[in-house]
Amino acid sequence: MAEPQHFVFALVDEFTHLAFSCAVEPLRIANRYISRPYAWRMVSMDGEPVADRNGVKVAVEGRLDGSCDKGTLIVI
Repeated sequence: MAEPQHFVFALVDEFTHLAFSCAVEPLRIANRYISRPYAWRMVSMDGEPVADRNGVKVAVEGRLDGSCDKGTLIVI
């Protein structure tokens, strides 16, 4: 299997969940049909959960730092 293409989603306070879903869902669906999968992780500025516009807190995998250099950074 080929090395996945990496994406890092940096979530900021009061992000729009619809924008986040519209970015992640196509990657998830594409992984069913392509040989080079997509991989992603979610980060925040401080590594703490981030509340979206509706107040729903979303867990992240870490904070935005130098370890995010691998892949494409998308700020939501």
